[in-house]
Amino acid sequence: MKTRVVAALLWLGVFSGGCSSSLFDNTLLSVQVDSSGALSANGSLTAGVTLVRQGDGSCPLSPSAILTVGQQSWPFGSCFVGDVPLMRNDDLDIRVWNGPDSADQGRAVLGALAPGSDATIASPLSGTTTPGGQILVSLPAALRNLQPALASFVYLGLDDPTYAGENTTPTLDVGDPFMTVPAPKHTGPFRLWVSMSTSDPSVELPGGVVVSCFGFSKCVAVGTPDVGPLAITVAAPAP
Repeated sequence: MKTRVVAALLWLGVFSGGCSSSLFDNTLLSVQVDSSGALSANGSLTAGVTLVRQGDGSCPLSPSAILTVGQQSWPFGSCFVGDVPLMRNDDLDIRVWNGPDSADQGRAVLGALAPGSDATIASPLSGTTTPGGQILVSLPAALRNLQPALASFVYLGLDDPTYAGENTTPTLDVGDPFMTVPAPKHTGPFRLWVSMSTSDPSVELPGGVVVSCFGFSKCVAVGTPDVGPLAITVAAPAP
């Protein structure tokens, strides 16, 4: 009889543990890159992180919830943080706790959020060109089947407050590793950002890969296929 009681208790322990629920059951973690910062003075890429319960879109977390990305942490009681810095195309290691003393947590690693940040200046290698000169940008393989829409040069100089920069029209042959970008006519330091797109429905825009997703029911990564930011200097030709 004693053996049967012990066995019954073990059975109850195993199956009651299996039926336990987590705060993160039926939740969706999404990360989306905001590339608008690349056109600002600081030229930074950021990502927004959102957690919702699937179905009703509610926030399942307590006011003391914490979001950690790498070594940085943010309050996450609202289930949204919109200014997570993105360091080039590095993976984001994301952890969510429902408070500092909570055992409920989820973790995800998301990558390839900004493949265009791996682009480099192929010519001129110094990154310095003349007004209206041609800049050759080397593209990562993931972007070579896209088409450039617009090259935006953000002016970083302090000598002309009336001049914010200008746009030019880049060109790229599909499959070619190099994109040609006309430089501005204005001299000075610039940050270059190129919007990429495609009209071919069979071509998927790159940007965003879920490397791992634990605790959450689903993880989604939405990156950007755009190129940059890249540092460019336009200098008057030597006399």
